[in-house]
Amino acid sequence: MLSFSPASPDDYKYIVAWNDGRDAEYLHQWAGYNVFVHPLTAEQLAVHAQKFDRRIYMIYDGADAIGSYELDRIDPQSGTAFLCRFILRHDVQGKGVGEAALRMMADFVFNNMGFTQLKLGVYCFNVPAIRCYEKVGFRVLEYRPHDNPQWNMYIMDIKT
Repeated sequence: MLSFSPASPDDYKYIVAWNDGRDAEYLHQWAGYNVFVHPLTAEQLAVHAQKFDRRIYMIYDGADAIGSYELDRIDPQSGTAFLCRFILRHDVQGKGVGEAALRMMADFVFNNMGFTQLKLGVYCFNVPAIRCYEKVGFRVLEYRPHDNPQWNMYIMDIKT
């Protein structure tokens, strides 16, 4: 059964492991431009997690850590947050886990936090992720071109 809970510094080793052996371009795709320096370390995650409007969550299948995601730019006044840095352990990808984990987070944001909008950014080339987000109910809100077309991005959102 899937669940999620706030990440602790002890959990950062899993996120680092899921990035292990990946190149700087993968880190850019997963984490965003200039968020972390390759290779990812637990220390970078610990510093990153200190921002007041940011929360990192671990995704579990039973007691097994299988992924993480982050709420960023949490704004109770506007009732919005950004979902970002969503990663799943490689062996659970393509099995519907991502869709279920996203539905859990959207339910939490809307029903427990009382927010009305959840946004995310996704690079246009990441078609599997876009399809997953669409299955959950996210829709393209904005297109953001980049100087390097490889990094053109969509901002997507879902509302209550």
